[in-house]
Amino acid sequence: MNRIKMMTLVLLCALLVGCSPTQMPATPLATGTAPPTHTPIPATWTPLPTFTPTFTPLPTETLTPSATPTATPSPTITPTPLPAPILDSRGVLMAYIPAGTFEMGNQFASEASPVHTVILTQAFYMDVYEVTNASYAACVAAGQCARPINYYGIMESHTRESYYSDPEYADYPVIFVDWYQANAYCAWRGARLPTEAEWEYAARGGLEDKRYPWGSESPVCTARAVNGANYDACSEGDTVSVGLFAPNGYGLYDMAGNVEEWVSDLYAANYPSGTVTDPKGPVTSEYDWKRVVRGGSWYQPVSKSSVAYRLSANPSYGTSFTGIRCVAPIEGGTP
Repeated sequence: MNRIKMMTLVLLCALLVGCSPTQMPATPLATGTAPPTHTPIPATWTPLPTFTPTFTPLPTETLTPSATPTATPSPTITPTPLPAPILDSRGVLMAYIPAGTFEMGNQFASEASPVHTVILTQAFYMDVYEVTNASYAACVAAGQCARPINYYGIMESHTRESYYSDPEYADYPVIFVDWYQANAYCAWRGARLPTEAEWEYAARGGLEDKRYPWGSESPVCTARAVNGANYDACSEGDTVSVGLFAPNGYGLYDMAGNVEEWVSDLYAANYPSGTVTDPKGPVTSEYDWKRVVRGGSWYQPVSKSSVAYRLSANPSYGTSFTGIRCVAPIEGGTP
């Protein structure tokens, strides 16, 4: 009610006198209502101290290094040295070839497949070198061997008009000998031609799954080279002296190249499958008049110098790149 009166006075004042709202008397506070009071901020106000957190570091773990394991060395396997080479009754040097088992053949060559396991139960001796002109000449002089002559009855080589009877080539491999002459020569020495299995086993020199007698490196024509061989790319274009290149693991020279070598076996297009023991080749075959030659030669490409390569040949026909290597049994089974 007081409020309505107050507003009425304001309107009358404004109309009659022209007063402003600021000149109006203050509205009294309602009876019993106290004005709000505020606590003043003290003149000396002390702020709260800054809180600096304190972190207690975790204890550092000391890692104890584990003991370095001491490797136990593998036992060193010292290969049993092979018996030294011997001279046979005719003065020919022969190397000892131990009995053993090997994988014969080459799965990538149809004429040398299938690859199969061969067990050779008897050790044997094999000529260290290919049979030389001088050694064969001794058999001829003894009346046990026929002279080696070419198709025209001449004792020459591919590039030399004089070869077999020339002292300059006494230590070169004999050539133009057929399979029958090779047999006769070995028999004169109390030896024989190797079987095809014996030849490949000896040519591998104790290595497994390798292409050549020294390993898998391609042949070179360099004298004394470990992987040396005399094949068609070499400059001579003919035979070279035996032992010109390094021997294989069994101490045999020229098991790759120079002249290919007769073996005793009849030729068959394929090997038998499965494990065989002391094989001597087929008794008969579709190639019953042919024999096997091994090792490649100066006349042939390097691929023919692999330990698994084999070729059929007419046993009555000698060439300028075919020679001989003999084997002999070990008396009593021991060297």
